[in-house]
Amino acid sequence: MLITVLQSVSFYQLWNVGPLWTRQQVALDLGAFAFPCPGSNRSNSIASVAGVPLLLWIWRRQARKGREPNDLAKIAGALGWRRRAI
Repeated sequence: MLITVLQSVSFYQLWNVGPLWTRQQVALDLGAFAFPCPGSNRSNSIASVAGVPLLLWIWRRQARKGREPNDLAKIAGALGWRRRAI
């Protein structure tokens, strides 16, 4: 539980710092189209929702072979994925 709490506290700071960093470091114009800075926060939510079917497919496939990871291993894997994504 402690690992998850510490990770979540640091991860959710991204919503405070992310837009500031994006405004300073990322070119938000693509020709005549200007990408809104607050829209950059949506990418994580979209990726999370889009990844659920893939993860369920992988875990069901592993379960049929008797190799599905336990709940703690799934949480640890997600923590590692989030760290690489940031």
